[in-house]
Amino acid sequence: MGKVELQETRLDDVRIPGVSVSDTQPKTGLDTAEQRAEQTLAVRRQKEREWAEEKKRRDLEAAAERQRQLEQERQERQRRQEEE
Repeated sequence: MGKVELQETRLDDVRIPGVSVSDTQPKTGLDTAEQRAEQTLAVRRQKEREWAEEKKRRDLEAAAERQRQLEQERQERQRRQEEE
């Protein structure tokens, strides 16, 4: 009787009409809708952090400007008092 050899066939070597290789890859545990939701949430959180940093920067600039104006007004009052 003849010798029979089994040959391993890798999935990469098989082409099935209508099925792409990416469809046959193992899943990571999240389906694509969950992945998109996670990515959307991550992007939103990043934007919120950026907006918070920008708001903080603007608030600090506004506070510095107010402080500068108050100091300028104080100096102006002091100058007027010295003139009198």
